[in-house]
Amino acid sequence: MSDLHRPSILKKRSTVFFIILITLFAGLLPINVRPVRGASYTPGVHSGDTVTYGNVTATWTNNIPGTTPPPFIAEFLGVHSIQLTVGNVFTSNISATQIFSFSNGTSRSSALSGSVLTGSGNLEFWLLAGGLQMGDPIYNALNVPTLNSTDIMTFAGASRAVNHLTIYRNISDPSFSYSYSISATWDQLTGIVVDFHSSTYYSSVAGTYYGNSMASITTTNLWSSTTTGDFVLLSAPTNLTVNAGLSTISHIYAISINSFGGTISFSAQVYPSGPSVTISPSTVSLLQGENASAILTVSTIIDTISRIYTVNVTGTSGSTSHSIMLQVTVNPSTSPDFSISANPSFIFTSPGTQGSTTITVSAINGFTGFVSIGVAPSQGLTVSAYLSGVAGSGSGVMYVLAMTPGNYTVDVIATSGYVYHSVTVYVIVTGLAAPDFSIYASPSMLTVSPFTSASSLIIVTSLNGFSGTVHLSIVPQQPVPVGFSTSLSQTNVTLLSNGYGQANATLTVSTTANTTGTVDLLVYGSSGSLSHAAGIRVIETLGLPPDFSISSPASFVSLDQGISAVFSVSIASIRGFNGTVYLTSDVFPHYLNRPVLSISPAYVTLYPDGISTTTLTISTFTTTLAGAYNFTITGTAASQGGFLSHTFVGKILITAPHQPDFNIYASPNFLLLQAGSSGTSQIQAYPFGPVNGNYTVSLTIQVPSVPGLTATLNPSYITITQSFTSPASLTVNTLTTTAPGNYTINITAQGAGYTHLVAVQVQVIAPPIIKLTPSSGPLGTKVLVQGSGFPVFYGQTEILMTFDDQLLGFIFTSTSSFNFTFNVPQAQVGTHLVKATQPGFLGTATAAFEVLPTPGPSNFTISLDTGTVYFPGDKTTISILTTQNGLLTSPSDLQITILMLKPDGSTISLAATKLATGLYSGTMTIPASNSLGTYTIVATAHSATLGNASALRSFEVKPTWVKANANSITTGTALVGLVATMGIAWKKGYMKRREDD
Repeated sequence: MSDLHRPSILKKRSTVFFIILITLFAGLLPINVRPVRGASYTPGVHSGDTVTYGNVTATWTNNIPGTTPPPFIAEFLGVHSIQLTVGNVFTSNISATQIFSFSNGTSRSSALSGSVLTGSGNLEFWLLAGGLQMGDPIYNALNVPTLNSTDIMTFAGASRAVNHLTIYRNISDPSFSYSYSISATWDQLTGIVVDFHSSTYYSSVAGTYYGNSMASITTTNLWSSTTTGDFVLLSAPTNLTVNAGLSTISHIYAISINSFGGTISFSAQVYPSGPSVTISPSTVSLLQGENASAILTVSTIIDTISRIYTVNVTGTSGSTSHSIMLQVTVNPSTSPDFSISANPSFIFTSPGTQGSTTITVSAINGFTGFVSIGVAPSQGLTVSAYLSGVAGSGSGVMYVLAMTPGNYTVDVIATSGYVYHSVTVYVIVTGLAAPDFSIYASPSMLTVSPFTSASSLIIVTSLNGFSGTVHLSIVPQQPVPVGFSTSLSQTNVTLLSNGYGQANATLTVSTTANTTGTVDLLVYGSSGSLSHAAGIRVIETLGLPPDFSISSPASFVSLDQGISAVFSVSIASIRGFNGTVYLTSDVFPHYLNRPVLSISPAYVTLYPDGISTTTLTISTFTTTLAGAYNFTITGTAASQGGFLSHTFVGKILITAPHQPDFNIYASPNFLLLQAGSSGTSQIQAYPFGPVNGNYTVSLTIQVPSVPGLTATLNPSYITITQSFTSPASLTVNTLTTTAPGNYTINITAQGAGYTHLVAVQVQVIAPPIIKLTPSSGPLGTKVLVQGSGFPVFYGQTEILMTFDDQLLGFIFTSTSSFNFTFNVPQAQVGTHLVKATQPGFLGTATAAFEVLPTPGPSNFTISLDTGTVYFPGDKTTISILTTQNGLLTSPSDLQITILMLKPDGSTISLAATKLATGLYSGTMTIPASNSLGTYTIVATAHSATLGNASALRSFEVKPTWVKANANSITTGTALVGLVATMGIAWKKGYMKRREDD
């Protein structure tokens, strides 16, 4: 692809770019008439963000008694600096705190809260949604201002993309003059205001007042003064309209911030599916401090569904990515539309030589709207005499001029409401040119009528180093009508090399008859052999007879019953009228109790082309019937043997005494509640103007259907008075079973025909708990308190511990849990309450501790039991009891040892096994040999809390009866055999057990 067809190589400076955007769109979209779906309207700030405005000034001068400065000046008077800190951010709602520091050393704090989506609340100009750009309404609502422009500026030490909005009003009347201006600049990414200016002026016979204010950001934690390079994306236009079957385009601009440079890749998606979107080129190279552009094309087919679509455009460079959204409205294919074309679209010329093309706007499907046309030439190309606007269809010649060779473009952009079309003209300038000059007229078409004059500026410019004197002359191209005359203010212009000179040619036309016609003039410039001409067409129109007009600002008047108003009425001479104009007035319908009109004086005298004024007074009474009326002011004057008569028509609306609108807000608008606790918020209403008597605003609440969450208003109304308004109290209650979560309670306020809504955000959290280990014991017992579920604010929170409301101590924790130990203080036997309290928070966690009687001297004993006689090979079982004061006990630190002393003097240790509280056992198997004799068992018990105890017991190991009576048993057996042996043994008692066995 050649350079000629590559738009990315045609540089356009950022300054030129923003001038073009402001020119094309600032006048076309001043007020949003429908919600915009492209912007998301979500906060760009977070909790804890802080901004300081160190450059704050305000002045106020007034010599009219009783006059006070307007709020946008009064708020800044005497202020040295302002600090704004963001509190809570919940969905689209933001709460913040402002601290105004005054030059006298005092300060004032105020609370801000509201929605960046709807504009409700009192955030005012301090905070907007993040991510907005030029053309977006400041809120997603009807009839709100739109941002004028988006720019790159330095604030708080960093280059930032910022949005601008300026509101200006000027009212001029013969009796007074009034004007005000408000200008604000917001950071695009965060939505925080970075600069604010205002001014006002008033002057009348009563006196004069004027004032101004300003505030500018100096420091913030939102960005660093050494911010790294980045880029922002903008689109022009943001809202597109196209007929099904056609296509439309928008220019996508990437703008370098903080010396960013790199390659940016574009991608685009459309939601829902329907139109197709492409971006060309899909990749651009962005130089440091420059901007680069691509063209987004939205194409449709004849069957594309008519609706609003959203296009998301993303630019990515490495790990950095930004997105913007555009709105595309697809209309039916039969909807009125227009097209724009250039013939030729390629202009070939040489340096210093003008080229031209014809720009044509063609109506489609009966389009009759007005089309505004603007141009965006590349750097070094001058565009003149192009078609600036047309109704329906039309065409005009566009001239281009470049002084150096190169490839240039000029985008010709046509807009009508939200409909946007453009065409690109390519200009190829080649070769070298000899010294020369150019001449052209601005404007090139004049209209004159009898006794009037018109003028055109003749501009002569040096080209390619030309220097010298250029002689000017006027040559009519048709016979000059009678009374037609022309003149030049100067006939010679001296130009320096590459300099600039100009002359004014004033064309004066006078005639004694009404004639029409056209006169073409050529203004020639000549210097030596060089000669050029500029063409001017003069159109003569019919002259009209002298006349007068009547005007007044009272075209529509709204008055309350019993109120009167005074307006000026201006009578102006037209086309040299002079004479006396007599004035009368009337009101319709002719009700008996209709408004009364009077004019004073009832006549005025006019001189040629002069203006005279009189006064109209409209009077009403408390008995004047409410309703709509028409009134007339009729002026009559004699002129040229007849009479002239003109009537001014106005409307009067009589209403019952009007009550002003009011503002409703909640303080605080966020409640943090522990389940089982309650909180309050004050609901207050203030009128926007003076109150006629009193009026009542009724309040209703809407509470989410959450078990245990309830709310009440007391009272359920607010009475707005002329002096003081008492708030209503909103009480929000929860149960311990209320589920933790975020909830919204809406309060609807209705009064004087107005309805407003304020929301209170409620966050419910689970109650904290504490656990005691142990949960009972005598005085002095060491107790471990384990707490959990305590919310932490701003780094650390303090927990106070009490025993029956006696302070035990305190602990600081940065988490929601803690451990605390204490010894049970002096208290009566019974149940006592241990509390963990978080000062300034929602509640207290409690747990019960049972104080037990303090025992007397410890009567700690140990006893053991076992058999008295065992035989070799038997298993001995040793039973052990531990008691305190006669009760079985097994303290946790109890240690039991069992020591057995054998007949041979050796000892062995046996393990004690716990069977139950206070009951233990030990076992041992007696060896089968060499085990006869007396065994001694010593059992000892040790406890740090109970003391020591011991017990002693012994048993004997004897031989079995067979071994002990071996000789007798042998004799018996030899005599009578085995049976006899058994009988002898039984008879002698050898087979019987011992009684104690």
